[in-house]
Amino acid sequence: MRLIDKLERSLGRFAIPHLTLAIVIGQVGVFFAEFMGRADPSLFFLVPTLALQGQWWRFASFLLIPPSTSLVFIAFTWWMFFLMGSALEEYWGDFRYNLFLLTGYALTVGLTLIQPLSLVSNTFIGTTVFLAFAYINPNFELLIFFILPV
Repeated sequence: MRLIDKLERSLGRFAIPHLTLAIVIGQVGVFFAEFMGRADPSLFFLVPTLALQGQWWRFASFLLIPPSTSLVFIAFTWWMFFLMGSALEEYWGDFRYNLFLLTGYALTVGLTLIQPLSLVSNTFIGTTVFLAFAYINPNFELLIFFILPV
């Protein structure tokens, strides 16, 4: 029996269902809080030196940073992340998808501790979801402007 199967058997009950939806809802909430002037965007980035000096929320808040471009592109990014993350969650199951994101999170945080002055967002984790989806669904076609296949 493989290690992942053993872990799923013993820890599977702790898996968070619909984790992609929770991340997208969190990012939407942070976006509207920033838009209304209720949140400072610089407080969400993971800066290891500041996190180790007592700003511990940075270890989790960087996952909720919305994409920083136009509103149309942000909505498209959220939709694509939800589409791809939900497909991976359906394909792998809740536990394996949670393990995948937890591994990406742990590696991101661990590697940023090597570069203590770096400024980190969730771009790497979103990109790994895209790459995993592309690997599992190589024939998926997205039409830009409902005409151009990508």
